[in-house]
Amino acid sequence: MEISPARAVVEDPVCLVVDDDDAMRMLAVLQLSDLGGAVEQAGTFAEALQMLEGGASLAMVVADRRLDAGTSGVDLLRRAAAADRAPSLFLMTAHVDDSVTAEAEAIGAGIVDKLDLQPLLDRWSAIVGGQDS
Repeated sequence: MEISPARAVVEDPVCLVVDDDDAMRMLAVLQLSDLGGAVEQAGTFAEALQMLEGGASLAMVVADRRLDAGTSGVDLLRRAAAADRAPSLFLMTAHVDDSVTAEAEAIGAGIVDKLDLQPLLDRWSAIVGGQDS
């Protein structure tokens, strides 16, 4: 049975926020959730990897540069970038320097300072509003 375009259900875009700092992760999740869409979260590299490998269709992935047990948000974003339809990627960090910038640029990720989430919020707002390009 074919669904008519008028009756087709459009799924909310999904954002995944990965940070082992519970307070920082919750702050990002709450601010992103206020803009709409669906916001998922993971507190560990393993949890996030499970979501990525589980075939979730993600519009945006935000990962802290330093995760649990010495794991790296860069490695996680690199895996997300390899998806058939790569999501928007953001590396979240409190320490922005040339090496961090180079790491992010190498995988096509934007950088967001933990003290200023506005670029992240602006991008998510565009995605939720259907203005992503």
